[in-house]
Amino acid sequence: MAALGAGVTDFAVGQRVVATVIDGAYAEYVVAPADRWVPIPDGLDDARACAAMMQGMTGHYLTHDAYPIRPGDVVLFRAAASGVGAFALRMAKARGATVIGVVSHPAKAAAARAAGADHVIISRDEDFVAAARRLTGGAGVDAVYDSVGRETFARGIACLRPRGALILCGAASGPVTTFDTAHWLFYSKYVVSPSIEDYIATRDDLLRRAGATFTGVVDGRYPVAIGGTFPLAAVADAHRALADRGRAGKLILVP
Repeated sequence: MAALGAGVTDFAVGQRVVATVIDGAYAEYVVAPADRWVPIPDGLDDARACAAMMQGMTGHYLTHDAYPIRPGDVVLFRAAASGVGAFALRMAKARGATVIGVVSHPAKAAAARAAGADHVIISRDEDFVAAARRLTGGAGVDAVYDSVGRETFARGIACLRPRGALILCGAASGPVTTFDTAHWLFYSKYVVSPSIEDYIATRDDLLRRAGATFTGVVDGRYPVAIGGTFPLAAVADAHRALADRGRAGKLILVP
């Protein structure tokens, strides 16, 4: 932290802090409200703090609040080998769930298992709805976390048990633009479309989720992979590396 605004007493110049959901962060310095900054704990380096914060807090609110996982629940995660998945699957297991992970390719199956998936479905080889039904003895899962969106939305609902919940937490295949409620009439299923901003709106929520994330990173429960670092002047190279999906782990920009 390079400077403090008038009346800010919770921080000190030179203190290591991190923030998220701030516009204009591709810069050497940024200005943000004091209540959006989170102290980086001792034992956690800056790169891992930056890499973990957003995805860790996302995994936390998805598993603890958007659908509060209970012991004995069976939950299904799309994109189970993703960065958010690495946190969310581990958190779901810690809450006592049986976790079904869906990945697009066999090469991603090991990552999903390492993150805690009890069962892994490779969607190019097997219909994930039929597999989810098979793995639950036909009952359906308690919750589906769907970050794919348009291509998988309706089939995700089909995986649910009565009174189950689909948490729409991304749109990798495009946004869900139509939803035929008549088709699902009397099915007693829930759809939740959460946004992280609403789950870290108060400072207490922000510190609680960031604290849970950082504690788990420091004690080794949530491994963080850094896929590369780039100087801020080479941001275009970082975006190309991100777009070609040839790297595993988070990419870090260094001012």
